[in-house]
Parts: sequence; C-alpha cells; structure tokens
Amino acid sequence: MAQLILTEEEKAAISWLDMDDDALGKLCRKACLIIPQHEDLDNPDDRKQVWASSAGMLLCGVTDDANATTAVFTFEGLTHGDKQRGNWRVTVERLDSENVKSDSR
Repeated sequence: MAQLILTEEEKAAISWLDMDDDALGKLCRKACLIIPQHEDLDNPDDRKQVWASSAGMLLCGVTDDANATTAVFTFEGLTHGDKQRGNWRVTVERLDSENVKSDSR
C-alpha cells in the first residue's frame, strides 16, 4: 500500500496546491486504494457516485484555493486503459449569490 509521508510544511498547508506533486500523488493513490474498500459501498454504482463526488469536490477545492470563482479543465484524447474517452471540458463555477447571474434558460 502507498505510504503518505508529509513534511511539516505540507502538513500545515492550507491548500492542496501547496503540496509537491509527489506528496499529492501519494495522497491520491491512498484515496484510490481506500475508497473502493469502504464496507458500505458493495454496489458498484454507489462506488461510482463516491468517485464522481470526490472528483467534483477536488475540482471545487482547487478552484477555491486559486481564489477563483470559475475554472475550466480541458482533456484532449482522454483514455482509460485501452478505451478512448474523447475530448472533454469540465467547468467549475462557484454558486455564491454574488457570483451567480440569472440564468435565462
């Protein structure tokens, strides 16, 4: 199992962005190993919901840590193993009342 070893500076970091790539990668790997083993998540669809929610919260946190109210992440030629997933754009938008414009849809 991956071992997460953080420096004192990383432990005190407020932002995920303050961690170096190696430490952040180890944290991600540890989460990847722990979440699927959660005893309440025997249903594969429930596990997918946990992963989707975790990914969304991570993107919101990264955006907030950057003191931004919006962020766009673009993935071109995304693959998962041998499966081609295509091109994607993920948009994160903070919904605080002062940032939300009325939607005419």
